[in-house]
Amino acid sequence: CKIQKISFINLMRMPNLKELNFGFNQIQLIEEKSFLSLKELKSLRLNNNLITDIDEFTLNELMKLNYLDLSFNRISIVTDNAFYKLTKLQELNLKFNQLKSIPSKTFDANRKLQKLDLSFNEIEEISDGLFDNLSELTFLDLSENKLTTLQPNTFKDLTKLQNLFLNSNNLKTFDINFNLNKNLEEIRLHDNKIERIESKSFNNLSKLKFISLMDNKCID
Repeated sequence: CKIQKISFINLMRMPNLKELNFGFNQIQLIEEKSFLSLKELKSLRLNNNLITDIDEFTLNELMKLNYLDLSFNRISIVTDNAFYKLTKLQELNLKFNQLKSIPSKTFDANRKLQKLDLSFNEIEEISDGLFDNLSELTFLDLSENKLTTLQPNTFKDLTKLQNLFLNSNNLKTFDINFNLNKNLEEIRLHDNKIERIESKSFNNLSKLKFISLMDNKCID
């Protein structure tokens, strides 16, 4: 029998718990205040379940959390304050969900985030300012989505970014300003529809070690 619901009653007698793994169940519902007693929790795995949405009441008690895995669910909605209490979060995994868009303020409070995986979703565009304030981020995976275009300053605040994966989207042009991303070591752009890359795009990337551009339409 697999777990289908998480409630406060299930967890109320574990106030010193540091790690919790609910992966590979059939969880559809996380009741409000389910994690209220878990003040010391640092790692939460909810991967491979049937969760469809994350809102401000789902996780807001977990103020010491630094690792959150929500991959392989059916999440199509993340509200703009879903993670606003998770100020110590360092790694967030949302790959293999059904996200089409993410509100621009979603990660505003997650200033310690270092790794963000949004791959294998259905994201069509990046909201203006979505990655603002993520100055500690070193790894960003946006591969296997439906992106068609990116604004030039999409990644301007990611000054510590080292790995950027944009492969397997529908990008047609690439006009990104990387002037402030001087720590970039790896960029993956393969399997897109890129016809043109601005010559200035990769200027000043002296630490760049790997770039993948194969399987595009036509690169000038």
